[in-house]
Amino acid sequence: MAALHWFVWLIAGILVMWGATWVGRGLEFFWWLGLSFVVIGIFKALLAFVFRKSETAAEQQLGKEFKVPGGVRYCPRCGSQLRITDLFCGRCGTRVR
Repeated sequence: MAALHWFVWLIAGILVMWGATWVGRGLEFFWWLGLSFVVIGIFKALLAFVFRKSETAAEQQLGKEFKVPGGVRYCPRCGSQLRITDLFCGRCGTRVR
């Protein structure tokens, strides 16, 4: 449940609130539940943007070690395109470092 993206919480909350409002008649609980989803979504969005993960020094060093003109590398075994920070090929599993 904690792995849900903030946008999912926000949209789910808005839909639940809208549904409770549209149907009406004794669904106040669901309106408040939807509001709590919206609040959780906003809180998670703030956390995601405030505490955005920056590259660690090791990741930055890996990027410097594998500089290739154009910033593109290819697997020597299967030829699939790789990111600069990849240690293994995503298609065939060959170690590329």
